[in-house]
Amino acid sequence: MGVLLKIFPEQRLVLTEFFDEVTDEEILKQGRAIRLDPRFDADFSEIVDFTAVTRVSVSENTLKLLAKAKSVFSADSKHAVIAPAGPVYDLARSYQSEADTRILAVVQTREQACKFLGIAALPEE
Repeated sequence: MGVLLKIFPEQRLVLTEFFDEVTDEEILKQGRAIRLDPRFDADFSEIVDFTAVTRVSVSENTLKLLAKAKSVFSADSKHAVIAPAGPVYDLARSYQSEADTRILAVVQTREQACKFLGIAALPEE
């Protein structure tokens, strides 16, 4: 299990990378972690990258709760979820179908995510 949060204030971007097994607890804690980071601004865009996830242990109830909850991001923020084929893709598409009025694309590569958000590439660390 693992989550890595990166915030790039100059690019107005939040990048969350999930690794190995993704669980209910990790998914729910991530929104709080973003909100508490002093570099965060609600108008930033977001990329959630599930490329390195090997197992999905997220319940349908948690998915629906998260999709219906008030986002830490503004209503105009764009969100790209990178989800390769399989259970991770299914999870992302389920979230997308449940999410209320969020600007959200489910894509399969970082390049597609960047294109959706209108940025040339992810920032260097």
